Amino acid sequence: MRYWGPINSAGGIYGNDGYVDGNPGAGIEGSIPTFRTFEQMMRELQNMVVACGLTPDDVMNGLQVAKSVQSHRMNFGLDVGTADDLQVTLNPPAFGYTNGLFVNVRKGNSTSNTTAPTLNVNGMGAKPIRYSGGQTLRAGELKANSLLSFLYDATAAWFVLISLNMQSMLISIASFGTTTVIYTSGSGNFVVPTDIYLLREVELVAGGGGGGSSNTTTWKASGGGNGATTVRGPMVVTPGQSISWVVGAGGPAGTVSNDGGDGQNTGFGGWIATAGKGGKNAGGVGATWDVPVGGFQEAYYGEQSHPGYQWPNDSMFIGGQGGNSAVGGVGGNGASNGTTPGNPGVSPGGGGGGGSMGSAGGVGAGGRILLRF
Repeated sequence: MRYWGPINSAGGIYGNDGYVDGNPGAGIEGSIPTFRTFEQMMRELQNMVVACGLTPDDVMNGLQVAKSVQSHRMNFGLDVGTADDLQVTLNPPAFGYTNGLFVNVRKGNSTSNTTAPTLNVNGMGAKPIRYSGGQTLRAGELKANSLLSFLYDATAAWFVLISLNMQSMLISIASFGTTTVIYTSGSGNFVVPTDIYLLREVELVAGGGGGGSSNTTTWKASGGGNGATTVRGPMVVTPGQSISWVVGAGGPAGTVSNDGGDGQNTGFGGWIATAGKGGKNAGGVGATWDVPVGGFQEAYYGEQSHPGYQWPNDSMFIGGQGGNSAVGGVGGNGASNGTTPGNPGVSPGGGGGGGSMGSAGGVGAGGRILLRF
């Protein structure tokens, strides 16, 4: 809608001269409007009222223009496309994909989106739909038959989803932190449940090292096995994703004057918690741990085991105590003068105690996987 100048102004109806009141006493002629001044303005306002679903009436101060603006009807369209490719028609048609183009949509009732969706307005071409940070929408975010709002970013050439999907939010809130999965042995595959995109806590504990064995001559008190490492943190996932896992077993006890066995690593996807090393038959402690692997936030090495020792005189030999893990797996006590084997470690990840005076060591405790989402 353009500005129509006074007929009797210097610039004429196509100029930009303002309107003035007449003042005969001062010799000033009042402005004379063209019919277009009223015709176009009234037609434009009536067209807006009609496009917004109202019937023009004769009521003075009926606020029909205000109600039309309030309705946002001209920015609303019913989706007639597919699950992943939305198509709407606005009335009046949008004149282009411009910065800030605001579109409200009722999505079709077929299915929710299954992949990265697009929106096509008035046949001007499909444009990607993204989150405000530019990330691709996840599957299921655009629910069937839901009300959605989009804002166009002409620089990035995509629509930004600005409506909150309350259904997705409620599902996330309902499931957040309410489910715990624990594996204490074996291996398998964890399948991420529907609507879960974050495992808020993944904790892996490896197997503890076994205690060393002793003899009655040169190696009378053996060292305990080291406690296992622990890794922990959140993990981003997608619904239906299959993640392989394995819980590390504890290291075997040393027998017949041999070192204790190393525990086994615990893995979940690309994360690996490394095992405790076995105690030495000559009284030494377990060797240094391997470095954990993965994108975890926290990592804790297990406790270093204790060496075998003699106390308080040559007739008392005590195997070294196994090392603890960082999450409560207690190391086993060492044997005393060969009356029994070293004590086993306590799960998860405690090291086995060392043997003494010819007794075997204790076995290391197995690891654990804990998932919360």
